[in-house]
Amino acid sequence: MGRHATGKRRQAVAPWVWFALLAFLVLCAILAAWTIVSHRNDQDLAATSCPEGSYDLEVWSAPQLADSARTMADEYNRTGPVVQDKCVNAHITPIADEDAMRTLKDQGVKAPAWVPADPRAAVAAAQGSAIAINGQNAPVLGQVSGQDAPLLLLGSASQAPEQATRSAADFAQFAGSRQGAKTVPLTDFGVVPLPDAPNPAPAATPPAADPGRPLALAPRTGVTYLLDTSGSMGLMEGNPAATRLDNVRGPLAQQMAAVGRAGGTVGLWNYSSPLSRSARTPFRDNVDISVGDNGSTSAEILKQLGVGGATHTYQSVLAAYNAAVAEAKAHGTAQRLVLITDGPNDGGTVDLPNAVAELQRMHGDAPVRLDVVAVGNQVDGPALQQLAGATGGAVHPVPDTTAPHVQEGLAAALA
Repeated sequence: MGRHATGKRRQAVAPWVWFALLAFLVLCAILAAWTIVSHRNDQDLAATSCPEGSYDLEVWSAPQLADSARTMADEYNRTGPVVQDKCVNAHITPIADEDAMRTLKDQGVKAPAWVPADPRAAVAAAQGSAIAINGQNAPVLGQVSGQDAPLLLLGSASQAPEQATRSAADFAQFAGSRQGAKTVPLTDFGVVPLPDAPNPAPAATPPAADPGRPLALAPRTGVTYLLDTSGSMGLMEGNPAATRLDNVRGPLAQQMAAVGRAGGTVGLWNYSSPLSRSARTPFRDNVDISVGDNGSTSAEILKQLGVGGATHTYQSVLAAYNAAVAEAKAHGTAQRLVLITDGPNDGGTVDLPNAVAELQRMHGDAPVRLDVVAVGNQVDGPALQQLAGATGGAVHPVPDTTAPHVQEGLAAALA
């Protein structure tokens, strides 16, 4: 029999429409998931890079220099600087020299970095208010009436927070390391060198003895100190008792000042092991040798170091030695590295044979000498001798950190 029409048209949806709709929904789900994962990854990356959060670095600038200072700050911020596990963001506050001087006199250090229009007057005002001016050289951020306008770093450990002074030093290092950058000696603006003993030891530390021999350093020699701050440096020694680290502070600060008085520059690194899951290295470059510190900044930071962790010596030595070699190659200056440690290497990413081989390779690029002050009877003497010997250096053992032993060890390291 034939089929009879009903008069109704069937409305069928083509299969491709369903497939297109399904594909669209899947794509939306993928995009949503990717957005969530990307956001979480960004958060994780930020947390890893800046586990302690962020820090706003205030930089004072004379109004006529604010534009050039702001340009420098913007370039610095684009590098994503991290200081003491905090992401640093530099911002410029225009302020007339007279207002800045008045603030320093009445309120102390409110900004750890300053670009004044009249640097001589600024230096005189700061030092007249007993405000420390850190470093030996300063990067130039502009000119006023044909005269250089340097970036001044303000404040000792007792005058400004450690985060502020370290962040300011990092900003200055960036400004002075750019291609075509100009740096000038702070003595050109009337900065008075520190007296012979600017950093006395803590009360519990025996007074530092004079080792009885002057420093025999070539002109403009840079000395980088790599200080073991692992848990064993908290061992109590002496009478009255003090930690090994406290016993070292006074004599080491004195030698840093002596290097500066001899026309040299000072760098300070410390190391142990990564002390948090987010820490990327066991070492910290507190004052890089390229900054040109005369010992004052390094000695202030030395006061603030604590102890903890294991002893990742090999990895830390290679990093500090590499920085010293880079400075020697960049400026043709003699460089020394002094390691102060009281224990064997017990971790890190480098073993002894590779550490020795890498030191020999870098020594071929620039003859930086590594000397070791080995404290106590727990050090690995043969391993330290291999490290030092790879650079033409030596190991200087001392029984403990009490006077005059540590002073003698430090003096021998730079003899």
